[in-house]
Amino acid sequence: MKAILAPWGFMRILRLVMGVVIMYQSFANHQPWIGILGGFFVIQVLMNTGCSAAGCNPNITRRNPLDKAKEVVYEDV
Repeated sequence: MKAILAPWGFMRILRLVMGVVIMYQSFANHQPWIGILGGFFVIQVLMNTGCSAAGCNPNITRRNPLDKAKEVVYEDV
C-alpha cells in the first residue's frame, strides 16, 4: 500500500496514461492479449515497479575491494 501512495512523478503518470490507452484500444479492437499487456503496465505503475526512470532501484552497497574480507570459520559436526 505504501508504494501506491508514493509520490507520483511525470513519468509515472505518463506510463499510467499509456497503459490505460493501450487497454482501451485493445477492447475497442477486440485484441485481448494486448489488453493483458496494457493491464500489466497499469499494475506496474500502481505498484511502482519496473526498470524505467529509476523505478528499479536495488539497494546495493558497494564494498571497497581493498578491504579485507572476513575470515570464514568452519566447524566440524
